[in-house]
Amino acid sequence: MDAPCLLAKVSEHGIALLADGDRLFYRPKERVPSVLLALLREHRAKVLEILPFWSRESAEAVRRFGSPEAWLLPYLGATVSTVLGDGVLIQVTPSLV
Repeated sequence: MDAPCLLAKVSEHGIALLADGDRLFYRPKERVPSVLLALLREHRAKVLEILPFWSRESAEAVRRFGSPEAWLLPYLGATVSTVLGDGVLIQVTPSLV
């Protein structure tokens, strides 16, 4: 499972994720099923990469379109930073990997 789909699952369970450095905190802890906790631990690095940009709208887009790349849809038209520099997000396409 990739990070966007995993974060959508977290959202479905009503769990809030907080990051502190390279650590993830879950609230409320009692809502985190053991299977989901194992997946969060396994994919922690990828989750930490996108968590600062994640929103309720991102979770809804992933659920609605069934595509992990859909988490970016709420940011269409917004200024984003990439390794090539800042720019405006004008298109989101499925991953070829």
